[in-house]
Amino acid sequence: MSSPILTTARQAGMLLVEMNNRKANAINREFLEAFEPLFEEVEEDETISVVVLSGYDRFFSAGLDIVSLLAYDREEMADFIDLLRKTFLRFFALPAPVLVAINGHAIAGGAILALAGDARVMIEGEGRFGLNEVLLGLPLPLVAIDIFRYAVPNPAVQSYVLFSGAIFSPRQARELKLIDEVIAPDDFRGRVIEIAGTWGDKESAPVRKMKELLRAPTIAEIEQRLEETEDPFLDFWFSESAQEKLHRIRERIEGKGADAD
Repeated sequence: MSSPILTTARQAGMLLVEMNNRKANAINREFLEAFEPLFEEVEEDETISVVVLSGYDRFFSAGLDIVSLLAYDREEMADFIDLLRKTFLRFFALPAPVLVAINGHAIAGGAILALAGDARVMIEGEGRFGLNEVLLGLPLPLVAIDIFRYAVPNPAVQSYVLFSGAIFSPRQARELKLIDEVIAPDDFRGRVIEIAGTWGDKESAPVRKMKELLRAPTIAEIEQRLEETEDPFLDFWFSESAQEKLHRIRERIEGKGADAD
């Protein structure tokens, strides 16, 4: 399975997936829809023992595509948030282990996508990792909060990261245990393949079962909360405060040129 947005390659039992949506891998409808064939392939093909997810150039993902999403009315945005919720939860529940190779900036929704994997390594350098939604006048969507809580179980770190909106260097992110390892650029690809290989050389079925057992309680809790609780994200998105901040960001993006290659 490959598409213009997600390119894939097989290496032994590994499925190497590169996201390339341009525009800093900003998350829009086309980006999320591109994951559907990937999910189907990994769910159906038990010979895939590990998935390695990376971005392009200096971007893993910079979060939501503010430029396109600001054009949505409330109904369109509600549909998008529903798609985001389903995509992130399905990625979190993917049966094969996922090693996230953070090759550059992973911000906001891009950081949540990384946190939904089973382990995260990040290239040393100028890339940054963080959740800055609070600076935009936004909370995280419910599904993102729950993924974050699973991946970052320390309450003090949870509060610091989410309430400050700070953006961290790779080494700072490692100190906070947002990521597991920082790798020098020259060693990055080799080390990623080495780590993935230690997962990929195992029999797939028991590894998949263990991941299912590990995540099933959290998935059930997320599904129950999504069913019982109204997500406040949409109201905050259309609030005067958030819209003012988001429009200022859009103006800066458009002033620089939307495709930050």
